[in-house]
Amino acid sequence: MKVKIFIISLIVATTISQTSCVRSSIKTVRVKNELDSVAYAVGVLSAFSMEMDSLVLDPTVLAKGMYDVFNNKAFMNEARAQAYIARFEALREAKYLMEQENMNRERYAAYAAENEAFLEDNKNREGVSVTESGLQYEVISMGSGKKPTENNIVAINYTGYKIDGSIFDSSEQRGEAAVFPVNSVIPGFMEAVLLMPVGSKFRVYVPSNLGYGATGAGDLIEPFSTIIFDIELLAINE
Repeated sequence: MKVKIFIISLIVATTISQTSCVRSSIKTVRVKNELDSVAYAVGVLSAFSMEMDSLVLDPTVLAKGMYDVFNNKAFMNEARAQAYIARFEALREAKYLMEQENMNRERYAAYAAENEAFLEDNKNREGVSVTESGLQYEVISMGSGKKPTENNIVAINYTGYKIDGSIFDSSEQRGEAAVFPVNSVIPGFMEAVLLMPVGSKFRVYVPSNLGYGATGAGDLIEPFSTIIFDIELLAINE
């Protein structure tokens, strides 16, 4: 969930909430021209956005903030206000994600245990290496080129599986290599690519804490999934 705070919504809410006189006068307002139509549309969208948001703010404090700005009395400048709202949004989203994680831990307990058991068995197979983070990988073939850094852009072929063998994504099936910054992917994938000289092919086993964690990835990857990638590092784009 992304908490959405729209300044226009707050202004509309404040205006409507201030006095009975204002609320009464709203009933007599008529939409007379294009700018009035724009104003009405802003009001409609603001109301819908506020309906979807559980955030409740004191309209009198909102009014004071606007009044202080218009009269050069505000104790926050624009940058500080934006930073404060961003911090609030981040904390609220973190709380939401924690609640979701707790719900998913109960709902997906058996599935999580199955995926953990897979990793526990897999790490003992011949040819499987385990990094300090818990990432597991097999070297299918080792290339002789350079290794990328986090700041490089790489071209790779890959196929991603769940432990039941079902494919959830594949550049090879799409018929073209994937090109992206190394530091733009999930931690387990990034760690694997950093281990690979150009020309290498690895099979990588990514624990959920290095992948999509307790939230999963939409309908494709359930929470607490161990995911497997066949990765071929084709090139580093200098």
